[in-house]
Amino acid sequence: MINFLKDRFNEYTRSSFAPAFFFLSKEQKNALSVVYKFARMSDDAVDQDASEDEKRLKLKELREKIKGVYSGDSLNDDFFVSMRDVVKRYSIPEYCFNELLNGMEMDLGYVDIKTSDELQIYMFRVASVVGVMVLLISDYDGSDMDEIAKYTGYALQLTNILRDIDEDISYGRVYIPLEHRLKFLGTDKIDTNNKKFKELFEFEKGIAKSYYKKANELFKKNKSRKLFISAVMKNIYYEIFCSLSFDKISKNHKISNYKKAKAILKSFSETYF
Repeated sequence: MINFLKDRFNEYTRSSFAPAFFFLSKEQKNALSVVYKFARMSDDAVDQDASEDEKRLKLKELREKIKGVYSGDSLNDDFFVSMRDVVKRYSIPEYCFNELLNGMEMDLGYVDIKTSDELQIYMFRVASVVGVMVLLISDYDGSDMDEIAKYTGYALQLTNILRDIDEDISYGRVYIPLEHRLKFLGTDKIDTNNKKFKELFEFEKGIAKSYYKKANELFKKNKSRKLFISAVMKNIYYEIFCSLSFDKISKNHKISNYKKAKAILKSFSETYF
């Protein structure tokens, strides 16, 4: 395929999901590269050094591109031509990309999540819909696809939120729901030096763990080799999740090759045997 796929492959293999990538066929790698690049384009549109209006305009432009991919209109961009091939081959619904962009819009300006329901909407948009696309690219055709993607996405994204909490706050993004902050801290402000913050952090970890548990139950119920890639992603992130602690909140949480191998073996057990 076109040159950008090589670039995306190199970028993807440096991510936390790198081990999963190597178990895909060449065609699936190319398809996931397209999805990964679009997700990166969407994220970059929000994180670029520009005004909020300029960021909204960029997201609007991406929406128009997606509309063109699905409408059958003539496309003059090689990347979106490739995306059209991918969405046709794997029957990826348009809502996946539009919801991803909706999630990116939630990151514009000062982010202050108010409720657990609002957080779940955000996590669905930025993570669960990607999970749906991964399952489709894996040719998964079993039941509970939406539920598997939903809870796996919730688990992974809440892990990200807990891992990156300091950095996100510095960017004016507070994802821990206000209702939880008020309950544990008695204020809407998060201060990681506050002794009460440890209780809040552990509470959020408990919620994330419940998402992993639900996802594990769904994988067990729907055992299939076509769930393997999603299982690897889930289990690698679970290893990251297990490394999170209040005492290491500002530290890097990359995991060792041993833990990655452990996650892969667990994934084989979950989906093959």
